[in-house]
Amino acid sequence: MLINHGLFTFGTTARESYDRHIDAVTKAEEYIASKQPKALTPVEGPALNAGEKNLLNALAPILRGLYGQKSGKAWVVHHRKSEKAKAFASSEECVSWSQVGTATPDHVIRTKQKPLLLNLSQWQDPDTLRDEVASALETYYENYHQYFKTNKEAKGVDKTELDPLPRVFLVAGLGLLTIGKTVKETKIAADIYQHTIDIIHKSFSVGDYVPLKSDDLFDMEYWSLEQAKLGKSKAPTLQGKVAYITGAASGIGLATANLFAEQGANLYLADLSEDKLNEAADTIIKKYKVGVTARVLNVVDEEAVRESFAEVVAHYGGVDFLISNAGNAVQGAIGEIEMSTLRQSFELNFFAHQVLASEAVRLFQIQKTGGVLLFNASKAAFNPGKDFGPYALPKAAMVALTKQYALDYGQFGIRSNAINADRIRTSLFSEEVVTERAAARGLSADDYFKSNLLQQEVYDTDVAQGFLNLALAEKTTGSILTIDGGNIAASPR
Repeated sequence: MLINHGLFTFGTTARESYDRHIDAVTKAEEYIASKQPKALTPVEGPALNAGEKNLLNALAPILRGLYGQKSGKAWVVHHRKSEKAKAFASSEECVSWSQVGTATPDHVIRTKQKPLLLNLSQWQDPDTLRDEVASALETYYENYHQYFKTNKEAKGVDKTELDPLPRVFLVAGLGLLTIGKTVKETKIAADIYQHTIDIIHKSFSVGDYVPLKSDDLFDMEYWSLEQAKLGKSKAPTLQGKVAYITGAASGIGLATANLFAEQGANLYLADLSEDKLNEAADTIIKKYKVGVTARVLNVVDEEAVRESFAEVVAHYGGVDFLISNAGNAVQGAIGEIEMSTLRQSFELNFFAHQVLASEAVRLFQIQKTGGVLLFNASKAAFNPGKDFGPYALPKAAMVALTKQYALDYGQFGIRSNAINADRIRTSLFSEEVVTERAAARGLSADDYFKSNLLQQEVYDTDVAQGFLNLALAEKTTGSILTIDGGNIAASPR
């Protein structure tokens, strides 16, 4: 047994040495199991009885925002659901035990030397909570800088200080949180620290826990071969960002989901079609290796929509883009349409977008790193077709909604834009509707889709590209982008 390194076993054959290794490890496991785990002493604090969901919803967006402001990059937060981790984080023993060091030296590159401990006092007020967390982070930064400076000077080495941001949080009443630039990073750190909690508790239950000292950990953390494990490839444009997309299982929504994932964004996909939604999610995960969460959601169900944003926070810590895309083309002469039908159209094609946008803006304001609202409007908002009023009217209202959000929230760095697309081959227009509308213009179905100034068909991927362009246009808000091949009658100006 090499202290601070590990167990070596030998034999005349590989099998013999392996069997001896298993035997030694089994004896150690049996010895540990024979000892009663040391009881943890619960801490006291206002957040202990707040509930995991409430604490997570309060804390995670603030963490994302503070990290974004500090680093200029986007981050995602992961909550590891574990009663053991929660009990450890909520104990008096955690205060000292967790600060001793890592269980394995090379863990330091993924978890830093120590986790940041939080026992929140004013978790219900976002501004007070932000100040409390910011203060704790500042102390962590200062301690890390001192650790770096002390070891650099003592060793006489020329090193550049790595970022001082903690990757692991132990939060009383909540448990284990990790943060990283990708979902994969956060899960690796959570896996590591979940094991570390078990190791620490068992070590102190049978004796002591003595990992490498600070100076040795410094050597590991700043060893180029260790850092190489993290990779140095250029990050995709939207790495760490989170996009919430409705109507995501097909058509424009699916094309947009694929394009944002290709750029590195993590996705929250909502749609009514469970089979198509799950198929889309599985395909995107395999192809782009980003975080994808799928939820069957009726966007006119206000309560369900609000719950979905809590789920976004639970999976990623917050959101950066809302692509409010779901809708349906309702037809009928405006003087003859049933009021119930018109109201249903407004519920889906206007009010649902308002609920989604209001929830997104609420999170944007907690994060304080801006945010982007993107609405799928329609050329019908400016150039309604005959018997298309029940669809055109709420879409016109959506254009006004887009501009209102731009006016009311631009001061917070929140941008609001819309796309007016026309004649896209999606499930919005059934074959019957296309045939009917083409015939009314004396056109075939194919010619109907090319009936524009450029005489080119516009595809769902073109609209997706428009959404991405608007997402990246940092100085554009209140804009209505037309993607229709050219239709002067539908031009915003």
